[in-house]
Parts: sequence; structure tokens; C-alpha cells
Amino acid sequence: FAILIWSLVYATIFAPLIFRYVLNEFAKGELARGQAAEAERGDGNGEGVIATMERQISQTSALSQNSTQVRLSLQMSLGNLPDLYGEQKEHDKKAKLAAARSILEDLTNAKVKKTRLRAMVDAKKDSTAAD
Repeated sequence: FAILIWSLVYATIFAPLIFRYVLNEFAKGELARGQAAEAERGDGNGEGVIATMERQISQTSALSQNSTQVRLSLQMSLGNLPDLYGEQKEHDKKAKLAAARSILEDLTNAKVKKTRLRAMVDAKKDSTAAD
């Protein structure tokens, strides 16, 4: 009987520690594999930084909308309490996404201004060359 009690005590103490270690190692491996696959995709297709940012923003916004709907439906059906840490993380992700959109918009506006100014300079050069 004492062996049974001690085995349960050891299992209670060591199981979460071992599970956490194994899960962290698995997550590190998955992250490394994902980064390697993304690096392979990013190098070979030749798309620009802006196109990559636009693609990531559209994918992230679509995924966040879908995940929010799924999460809410699961919480309603299961009756679980909300995940405050997960919601804060999602809020931070949305804030970063909004900042990225703002930067992308500023960059696009700057490109338009640059094109307009370049056209004005070219027109001025053409008019001075014609005189």
C-alpha cells in the first residue's frame, strides 16, 4: 500500500515537469521546422517586402476572425471561462497588425508622393531642356 501511495505522489510531482519539458522540446522543433519551411518559400519566389507584408496581413486577419468565432462558439458550447492570457495575446496581435497596416499605408502613400515628385522633376527637366 505504501508503494502505491509513493508512486502516486511521484507521478503527481514529476508528470507535469516531464510533460512540460517534452512539450517545450516538441514546440521548439515545430518552430524550427516552420521557420525553415518559410525561409525556403520566401527565398525562391522573388516577391517584394510589401507584397509579403500584404499577404501576411491578409492571412493574419482572416485567421484571427476565424479563430475568434471558433473560440467563442467553443466557449459557449463547453461553458468554459474565457482565457484572459489568450485574449490579451490576441489583442496584442491585433494591435501589431493595425500598426503594420498603418506602416504599409504610410509606405504606399510615400511611394505615390515619390512618383508624383519624380514626374514633376521630369516635367521640369523636359521644360528646361526644351527652352
